[in-house]
Amino acid sequence: MTWGKKIWGRKRHLLVDTQGHVLAVKVTGAHRSDQEGARALLSPLADSFPRMALV
Repeated sequence: MTWGKKIWGRKRHLLVDTQGHVLAVKVTGAHRSDQEGARALLSPLADSFPRMALV
């Protein structure tokens, strides 16, 4: 929590194509690791984007 603002932190995970177009967005709490956020974003999309690759 940011005590001055009294709000909890957020992380925004974005899936974009090679031209920067946003394909998907997932917002998680800041206490989650980046790895957990990426899994939460990418796991449900594996069938929708079969050519998606790890870079």
